Amino acid sequence: MDKSVLRKVAYRLNKELNGDVRGFIFVVCLKYLRVHGFEDKVEWLEKICDVQGSSFEEVLDDGIDAEFESVNAIGWLYQYFIAGEKERVFADLMKGIKVRDEDVPFATQLFTPDWIVRFLVENSLGRIVEEKELEEISFIDPCQGTGNILLYAFDFLYERYREAGFCREDAVYHILTKNLFGVDIDEEVCLITKLVLLLKAEIFDSSILEKMHIVCIPNEFGSLIRNSEEEILQRQYDVVCTNPPYMGKKNINQNLSEFLKREYPDTKSELYAAFMERCLEFTKPSGYLAMITIHSWMFISSFTKLRKKILDSGTMLKMLHTGAATFDDLSSFNVLATSLVFKKEKLDGEKSLFIRLADYYRTQEKIENLDNPENFYWIDQREFLEIPNYPFIYWISESLRNCFYQNRRLDEFYLARQGLATGDNKEFVRFWYEVPFEEIGQGFRSTEEFLRSRKSVCTL
Repeated sequence: MDKSVLRKVAYRLNKELNGDVRGFIFVVCLKYLRVHGFEDKVEWLEKICDVQGSSFEEVLDDGIDAEFESVNAIGWLYQYFIAGEKERVFADLMKGIKVRDEDVPFATQLFTPDWIVRFLVENSLGRIVEEKELEEISFIDPCQGTGNILLYAFDFLYERYREAGFCREDAVYHILTKNLFGVDIDEEVCLITKLVLLLKAEIFDSSILEKMHIVCIPNEFGSLIRNSEEEILQRQYDVVCTNPPYMGKKNINQNLSEFLKREYPDTKSELYAAFMERCLEFTKPSGYLAMITIHSWMFISSFTKLRKKILDSGTMLKMLHTGAATFDDLSSFNVLATSLVFKKEKLDGEKSLFIRLADYYRTQEKIENLDNPENFYWIDQREFLEIPNYPFIYWISESLRNCFYQNRRLDEFYLARQGLATGDNKEFVRFWYEVPFEEIGQGFRSTEEFLRSRKSVCTL
């Protein structure tokens, strides 16, 4: 799958379809059907997309069949299709215009890299399949986007069902109607998610749509809503796995900001952090939480309560600290990311594995060094509790960590105060070029010698 080709195709489709999202969904799914030999399913697709297929027959050419081998291409195409809207929103942000309610999806949708999806799913769903019967497992992505995490979970579960002796039809039916759950605020991406799952499963029965648990919550709060009539938001899950939306407080509109202050006071400054708190609530006792987030929650003081809540709620099993360039398709270098797998159960004595890839600045380097033991740090998470504000500074030496809990803190003895200061730097401090050269003394061997010279300043 050549993403540069997909990007060009999406831009062209946007122009030819004049931004018609529903038409876009029909066209790319139709292309997938044709590439995989399902030309006779056009009426089925027309019904789901609620479009007249004849209007789009000639839109997508036949020269890109190879890019549609994987159903994941549809999600990537959608991300590129809405790139213009995303650029518009970010241009407004540069002018000081906050993100409007209807623009939240454009501002926050970001496709999760495949290698990160594998890490999250295999280390969470991969554990729960050893603990529970397959038909009993519930897996939710509460910020599903176009469903690439759910697609990988589908593949993972399908292999396990087949290994357990289930026939193909029973396996895909159980996965789509019992195992997988998804929530988003964008109706169109919910449609894409349903379609890509059905295309993956090669199920062309429209009646199954009513039995799938892919739900649109059509407001900007989405799955952050706690008191909802939607059953999907009322229950807990064995695995919660997601890539939450990213938006800092300076870009959040007043409506969303007031909601976060009221409902998520400990994490109100970052939208992704509020989702971390909510996802902990979604997770069953002894269940698994797997997320990719910005790494700021690990260190800054405003997230002290969040860190304490995480440490008190269970056990950090693994963290993949990737830092910059995690999203290879993202032009910005400023998304400093980390991916975590957390079990909502205290496992005393279990050491957490932190994999540090933040010191590699190319995505491919990170992938190549994922299994390099030189990047592994094993630590008992209880040691973080001995450090003021509980920062997840896993890479420091044991001797330095010992300093925190073997010694008393300085603030137990003294109150920190400012030391020597001029009181007014503008009045009393000068750059060297602001002082007449003849007033600058040089070569003095003592303070007394400088004072006797009556020079204004001296060089050291």
